[in-house]
This record gives sequence, structure tokens and C-alpha cells, in this order.
Amino acid sequence: MRYFAYILLAGAIALRLFVIEERPFHTDEAVQAFQTVQLMDTGVYKYTPTDKHGPLLYFLTAGIYKLTGIPTAELAEIHFRLIPLFSSLLLGALLISLRSSLSCTTLLVTIGIWAIAPLMVIYQTYYVQEALFVLFGWMLGVSFYKWIETREIKYALFIGLSAGLMQTSKETSVIIYFSLIAAMIPIIWRQQIVLETLRSVFNPRTLIYVFAPFLVLYVVLFSSFFTHMQGLWDGIITYLHYFERAGGAGHEKPFGYYFGMFWLHRSEGVWWSELSILFLTSASWVYLTRKAFFKEGKPDIVWYLGTAGLIQFFVYSVIAYKTPWLMLFSYSTSALLIGAFMSELLKKRMASKIVAYALVLILALELVDRLKLSTGRYAADARNPYLYVHTVKPFLKLEASLREMIEQRNPTVAIVSADFGWPIPWYFREYDKMGYFTDTNIPEDLDVYIVDARLDIPPWLNEIERFDFEFHGLRPGVPMLVYSRKVTAE
Repeated sequence: MRYFAYILLAGAIALRLFVIEERPFHTDEAVQAFQTVQLMDTGVYKYTPTDKHGPLLYFLTAGIYKLTGIPTAELAEIHFRLIPLFSSLLLGALLISLRSSLSCTTLLVTIGIWAIAPLMVIYQTYYVQEALFVLFGWMLGVSFYKWIETREIKYALFIGLSAGLMQTSKETSVIIYFSLIAAMIPIIWRQQIVLETLRSVFNPRTLIYVFAPFLVLYVVLFSSFFTHMQGLWDGIITYLHYFERAGGAGHEKPFGYYFGMFWLHRSEGVWWSELSILFLTSASWVYLTRKAFFKEGKPDIVWYLGTAGLIQFFVYSVIAYKTPWLMLFSYSTSALLIGAFMSELLKKRMASKIVAYALVLILALELVDRLKLSTGRYAADARNPYLYVHTVKPFLKLEASLREMIEQRNPTVAIVSADFGWPIPWYFREYDKMGYFTDTNIPEDLDVYIVDARLDIPPWLNEIERFDFEFHGLRPGVPMLVYSRKVTAE
């Protein structure tokens, strides 16, 4: 049956490749790709605690494309999005490697959900840290569970390696650490091995095997291979800034934001829902908890990872700062819970088997329908609940218009926006006649002005005898006005 799992995994990768270029770069993707290109061009990267996540993604991407020899000017969106796509392949391979601990049904249903779930398809082709982060979170969870189960020292080494990869990816690693530890507490309590576990944890040999790989990764990457030692301290004090950002920092959402993403709702005439995921995750966890704690008495790795995901879901719901991609780990573990629940139903009488097949069919139909919408017509639309202030497709018309001007006139260009008009700096990173202004105190002798329409427009830009005018979109609620100086006949 594992061969069917490989086939599903291959299909999942093929699907992601099919939709990988359906959206222009999100601002966050563009910023991170820009920083990676700077690293490749200059060899310099300095971690800062205020505006960057961990350094791993940048060094990993730069290393891969340095080896390929592709010039940075030729790197496009797809090159960067292949990195999270590859991490999704590794996540699937990790799950398949657990086949001795999982039933065939659990394995196939989990990979099947991963393959077509809109949230996973989108963010496993998004050049942000989250896809790698989820892979490392699973590695850490599996290693921790296996170490508790066997006390083998190799799993302590894998714990340190996984935790180090997480820490050098993103500062929110502490939430995954907390979730995995919290989910383990009822397991060791139920098995009455609390004191034994504590003794093993604080065994000097265990601590060395855990912290050695963790510290090596932390020191090497945060110091930018020993060229920026301030990064070691900055990697710690970043939590002072993170606690501030946790209050929202302009991205604050209510407690029920994540639940509402999957609840039946209508967005400007378009219906969205993943009620089947919500229902089946809840039913699966209740059933598996009852089985683990009131029947067999030993929660398995499915219950452990699923519970950790639910704890993370709750923690992120409490934190005001919210974006859809933060749900990737919780969603991936929910699929595992559902797979195990379906496996249990198929062991029972015919009526339960029929229910299981019906539930899987309903789930598949719902996910396929949402996937078609979210990666097709609404792939870069504000009505897509899986996206967050994504660059709208009309931006591509702005990009094409500006490239045509550059080809014909080689103009001087001003981008006037409080946030520099990202992702414009990425798409025109090779053009050296473009300047960026955060307000409308701008020189009047340039050829083209691309101005955030939310700013106060200088009156002289509206002089129709001097400028041609175009209207374009950048992000939801962010229209851009393009003023191009009229060319006078010689």
C-alpha cells in the first residue's frame, strides 16, 4: 500500500507545480527573495531582530542557486517557490517513513488531504518560512515521541537537529516547542513515567546530544558563518520585538479568525467552507482520545501530533497577530487525525465502513471544490480566505506597462508609497533608474511616477497637459496611480 502513498505524493507535487505560477509574488515573498538575491550578490547577510525571520531560508536558497550557477538576474518566482515545494516532498517522505506506526488507511488519507487541501497547496508553494517550518516541526515531534518511547540517544540528536532548524527558520518555533511539550505531558502522566522522563531529560548525555546540534546551527547561521557575531544576541532579543508584534502590529484579528477561515461564510458573493475538516478534526480527536485514555491507555504518535496541532491552533487564536499560513502545522496534523479516525471506522461493521467512505467522499469533494476556486479564478483575489493582502493579478498589467515604458523610453521612475510599493522593488530590481519615496515630497523632473492613491497627490501631477494617467491595483485596497510624462515631438 505504501506504493499508493508514493503515487499520491507524486500527484501532490505535480499539482503544486501546475499552480505554482498562478499568483504574482506576495510582499513577504518578494522581500525575502530580494534579501536572498542580495546575499548571493554580495555574500553578506546580517540578521536583524526587527524585520527578518531566521537566516536558514536565505542561506539554503542562496546555497542551492549558487551551485546551479543561475545568475541572480534570471531568478524568477518559480525558482524561489521550488524551495517550499521541495520541503513538502520531504514532509510526505517523512510521513511515509512512519508507516510502521501508521495504518495504510491513515497514511493514504493523510497524504490525500495534504495533496488537495487549498491551504497546503498554496503555502507549500509560497516563498516564506512556513513550509520548511512545518517540516522541521514534524521532525521534532516525531523525534520527541520516539525518544520518549525508546530513550534511544539518536532521537535526542534528532531533537536537537530539528529544534535548531526550527529556531534558525523562525522565532515562532517557541510556540511549536510549547505545543509539543504540552501534548506530551498527558502521555507520560498516563504511563506513569514522569519522574523517569525528567531524569532522562536532565541526564548530561541527553543534554549534550540535544544542545550540541542545536547550538551549532544557531551559532553558525545567526552569526552568518562567524562574520556577524551580533546576530547571536539579536536572535535572543528578537523575542522582545516578537512580544510587541504578538499584539497585532496592524495584523490583529479576533480570537475566532482561524475558525472562521474554515467555517461556512460568504465573501463578496463567493461561498467558502471547510466544514468537513472542522467536523472531522473534532470527531477524530474525541474518538482517539477516548480510545487512548479510556480503552488502550497508551496515546500513539497520531494522537500526540494531532493534539500538538490543536494546542498550536488555540495558542495562535489567542495571539492577536494572525495570518493564514500560521495554520499550516495545525492543518497538517488535523489531516493525520482524520486519517486515523477513518482507519478506525473501517475496522468496524459494514455500517461504519459506509460512513467512513461517505465522509471521505464528502471531504474530498469539498476540498477539490475549494481548491479549484482558490488556485483558479480567485488565486490572487481578496475574496480568497486562504490569502492575506496578496498582490492582485491586475498588478501584472502595471508591471507590463512599466516594462514597456522602460523598453521604449528608459525613463526615470519614482515609486511613491509608505511601504515602497512591494513587490515592485523585486520585479524591477535590475533597473537602476528607479527611486523609492515614502511620501509625496518628490522631485518634479522625473519621467514616471507610480503613486499610492491613498497619499495626497501633488496638484502638478494632475496637470493633464504634462502627464498621461493610468490606474492599476497593487494589493487589496491599495490602488496605484501611474503618471507618465508626455513625450513632446522634436
